[in-house]
Amino acid sequence: QMIKGQEYGIEILNDLKATPPGKRLSDKYFFGFFEGEELVAVMDLVDGYPDQGKAYIGFFMMNLHYQGKRVGTAIIHEVTEYLRSIGKTAVRLAIDKGNPQSTRFWKKNGFEILFEADLNGWTKLVAEKSLVKKKRSYKKFQKELEEREKAWREEPMKAFPLTPEEIEELKKQGRL
Repeated sequence: QMIKGQEYGIEILNDLKATPPGKRLSDKYFFGFFEGEELVAVMDLVDGYPDQGKAYIGFFMMNLHYQGKRVGTAIIHEVTEYLRSIGKTAVRLAIDKGNPQSTRFWKKNGFEILFEADLNGWTKLVAEKSLVKKKRSYKKFQKELEEREKAWREEPMKAFPLTPEEIEELKKQGRL
C-alpha cells in the first residue's frame, strides 16, 4: 500500500516522462536555475513543439523565496533570448486558467493568450511569445527619432540613448 506522498512522487515522475504528441523524451530538456547551491527555479522545455520553429515550456516553478523579486522574469528573458539566438521563432506554454498569478506572470513576460483548451478536465490558456524582432517602419523610426531628439533637447540627462543607426540617421539629416 502506497502513502499519499509516494503517489504524488509517482505522478511527478510520470509528468517528467510525458511528452506532447509526436515528440520523444529526447526532445525534452530539464533545467535547474541556481544561486550558489540553492535551487531557484526548475523548467522543462520541449524542442520543436508545436512545430520545429518553436519551443514549449511544459513546466516552470520558482522557489517561493525568490518569487516577486523579478528573478523569474530574468530567467524567462534569458531563456527566450537564448531560444531566439538558436533560431526559434516563438515559445508556447499552457497556463492553468484558475491560476491568476501565473496568468499575470506570463502576460507580463510577453506571452499572449491564443486560445483555451480542455486538457483532462483542466481548462488551460494556451499562450505564446513571438521571438521574431519586429521591424519598425521608416515613418515610425522617424517619429521615434524626433521624440528622442526633443526629449534630449529638453532634458539631455533623461533622454533615451540613441542606437548607432539612429545617430547615423541624425547625422545624415544634419541634426547632429
